Amino acid sequence: MWRYTTYKAWKQPLLACSKFRHFSSSPPVAVAGRLERNDTQPTRPFWKLKDTEKIQVRLGEMRHVKWGFIFYRCTYSDDSSWQRFMDIVRHRAELDVHETGGSDINSSLEISSCEDRSEFEGATIDQIREHFENWVCDSSRSILQEQGPDANPYPTARYTYPIHVDAEAMYSVVESAPQPPARDKDGVGYVNLINSYWRPQETSSQCEEGFHEQDGNDDVGYMRVCLQGLHPRVYSLLSSADAYHVFYRPPPKVFIR
Repeated sequence: MWRYTTYKAWKQPLLACSKFRHFSSSPPVAVAGRLERNDTQPTRPFWKLKDTEKIQVRLGEMRHVKWGFIFYRCTYSDDSSWQRFMDIVRHRAELDVHETGGSDINSSLEISSCEDRSEFEGATIDQIREHFENWVCDSSRSILQEQGPDANPYPTARYTYPIHVDAEAMYSVVESAPQPPARDKDGVGYVNLINSYWRPQETSSQCEEGFHEQDGNDDVGYMRVCLQGLHPRVYSLLSSADAYHVFYRPPPKVFIR
């Protein structure tokens, strides 16, 4: 049975069918056992807003109470490095949110991981996409119930772009990249961000590991994204419908913001 884990100080099960570890930067306010949404909206034009303010606006528009990416653990040979990896993910998010003055959305930040050695060890991009898509589809009712009684069913970045972490990505973060609080300006530490809506073209050929061969800037269904700025910068960008295609970089290039 795969484990869905969310890292946060205040613990609450996300879906009845799974086990979770949760993390958020600060304990959210609970109302009748449910997270309280922050509907405070900035008064400036949207394009002038900071990333954290844009996320806050989107949460209000979608009537959602949480944001943050979901990470799939696809390497299991080194538990201590994985724990270090997740610590860095959390630390980077805290630093970047703080630098953009996003204290108002700290309580709604939730960084989650899916872990199951028997199912995810060595899993390819395509396999994780399929699992994530099925999970979102099967759990959509529970997700909406958790987000709030009036939540918009249209999927947000959290439920559209899962993060695939293999050994190469994990070690790029914990060993090769500058360690926080130092900034990773060159994009050494990265993760694989998957577009769950992507479908292969009929002419696309598949590599033996499930990755698609690259031709110029053709979209192969995922891209490497620098961990520095993943929360909130990249998350904010992906709140716009066409942003993934606008900022897409084919692997092994790394998208840096």
